[in-house]
Amino acid sequence: MSNIKIPAFQVIQNNIPMLLFITNARMIYERFDVSRRITDKKLGYQRSFSKPRIKEITTYINQDQGIIPNSILVNIDEGKFSYLKNDNLLTLNDTESLGLIIDGQHRIKGCYEANPDFPLMVVATLGLSVKDQARLFIKINKTQKGVPASLYLDLLNLLEGDIENFDEEGVTAERRATEIATRLNETDESPLYELIRRTGDAGLGISLSEFVNQAKDYV
Repeated sequence: MSNIKIPAFQVIQNNIPMLLFITNARMIYERFDVSRRITDKKLGYQRSFSKPRIKEITTYINQDQGIIPNSILVNIDEGKFSYLKNDNLLTLNDTESLGLIIDGQHRIKGCYEANPDFPLMVVATLGLSVKDQARLFIKINKTQKGVPASLYLDLLNLLEGDIENFDEEGVTAERRATEIATRLNETDESPLYELIRRTGDAGLGISLSEFVNQAKDYV
């Protein structure tokens, strides 16, 4: 298959270049990741986002003749695109993983299930680091409906890095509890090894947000 060529316009805000373009729900759903931690796209949606909200959007599109006028925010990974400013032309590599959906995960999935060819407006940041993507996700999604607290805490831990000194000034109890949970979940000898759910999914064990809420008053 050949590379994907899309008309796009560049916008720069606070020295951060972005591209604005229109594409269909299928292209975003099939070629952008919904989670950096869960590689299986379907499982990523099941574990990390609200199925009722996705169904609500699908019904809104199919039965209510709804529109989605606000844009989807994605990041295109470095080395997977080129842009000709004079021609306003974005070229995307022919790959299954072009980058991450930072905002609009429910809308993407809902539109895809309603009509894969549904057109959507997209804003793309370009080549942001994983930490910068996590920072954007947190700022945009922390207070929005349907984003699990466990996913927020996990991304916050990724953004701020491992704690080397638990007594260091500025390290909050929430951060300490999150770091303890991460270490307990990843250490083979731990009684909670792989039993702390970090993406908001239901199942065996305890969610990261539950652990942090219970532990933060003691750390």
